[in-house]
Amino acid sequence: MYNTIRKIALLVFLFCAHSKLSSAQDYTQYHLSINHTEEEIFVKGHIHQGLQGYVDVFKKYDFVFMGDCIIAMQLALYDNNEQVFLTVVTKAFQNGLMPRHFELHAMRYVRNHPLYTKNIDRIGKLYEANRAHYLKRIDTVTLKKMLCLYAYDQLSKNHHPGESTPEYTLRYKPLITHTLSEVKKIIDQKGFPSDKMIGLDQDDIMCELHVDGFDAIDYYYRNKDDKRFYAAPTQFKFDEYCFSSGLYFPIVVHYVSCLDDDGEHKYSRYDKRRYLIYSDEFFMQQIKAGNVHPKDVAFLYDQGFIGYPPKPGIHGEKFFNVGTNVEYMINQPGSISREELNKIRAKFFIAPIETDIAKYHFLKEHGMLAGTGYGGCRS
Repeated sequence: MYNTIRKIALLVFLFCAHSKLSSAQDYTQYHLSINHTEEEIFVKGHIHQGLQGYVDVFKKYDFVFMGDCIIAMQLALYDNNEQVFLTVVTKAFQNGLMPRHFELHAMRYVRNHPLYTKNIDRIGKLYEANRAHYLKRIDTVTLKKMLCLYAYDQLSKNHHPGESTPEYTLRYKPLITHTLSEVKKIIDQKGFPSDKMIGLDQDDIMCELHVDGFDAIDYYYRNKDDKRFYAAPTQFKFDEYCFSSGLYFPIVVHYVSCLDDDGEHKYSRYDKRRYLIYSDEFFMQQIKAGNVHPKDVAFLYDQGFIGYPPKPGIHGEKFFNVGTNVEYMINQPGSISREELNKIRAKFFIAPIETDIAKYHFLKEHGMLAGTGYGGCRS
């Protein structure tokens, strides 16, 4: 009888633990919680109370998006909340932050704050204690493949001296088509390769991991004398202050641009979905799993509207207005209304535009880092 009761108790425990884990892995709830926290802070002005919102979310999820850590870190310093600052720094180190990031000009608010200076030795120890947690999460096989695909696209994407546009298209189109095909194989097998799967963009990540593979810059130096390629070393240096993974986006942008410009006109300039090679249902699944940030998907949609202001009432069109220029497009004559914009944002778990505008203004006013994500799309 006693053994039976123990077995039942164990099953109940495992079921509860599994339920709790499953709930924690639903990143739609993560984003809704962050949205609520940002409204509390930037719209209502409740900074001290709102900080606890970040802490509560970070406790529930092992993987978190670094942009949220950066904002919470800066706000904790603004509030002179040493305990929350160190708690967030610890979480950030578990998700890819490094001490050298504090030396970036974009991170000067943190670097110049007295609480940072006071705790600089402790911060170094926190990094040493938590870096391995981040590195163990990285799918090194997928990272190696994505770096290779990214690097060879960078080697190939530029016009060669004297190369005409038709010659360029004839040479580059099959290369970028093959590259995207290989990326799609990864996505089909593993899911969307972004922060959670392959970590943040880092110039020397493969060297640090000590696995068989090259960093992006290594591909340049190994191939710089190859006449098939025409590239510059700056193409292989990452903007680490974006605090995200951006390997996927240049590939799909280059693919669409190449097909836009060739004679087949596979994509029309008026096809607003041409950057979306997967369905909304797929991206929703990936958002829920934490494999892709909602604003990364929004960025792909918004790319299709460059030069073509979105108008309300067009069936199937989705525009999100993400990025650092949060007030530009919505103020264009005849463009989408804020009400319509917020309806579309809400469907993808993105905060209302008013919250993003208030957040951006606050961060910029106080000299804080405001733009994260590829092209600043997670701002």
